[in-house]
Amino acid sequence: MHYIHNHPRRNEFKIRYYDKTQKKHFSIRGDLLRQVERGTLIVEHKNGSQEAFIPVHRVVQVLQNGKTYWKR
Repeated sequence: MHYIHNHPRRNEFKIRYYDKTQKKHFSIRGDLLRQVERGTLIVEHKNGSQEAFIPVHRVVQVLQNGKTYWKR
């Protein structure tokens, strides 16, 4: 996750994770990743004024340009 956060073209990445409360998978763009802190991804929310916290252990796949970069 640190690699994606520091990558110059992080908009090429998509992070897929499982949301336990809604019981489905979601994808977020790599450029929305603000920080990686203590096993948690801090992601900018769609409206831009809030942040979402995603545990790293919920990440199931990372895509780069539509191809699998990493998969759990």
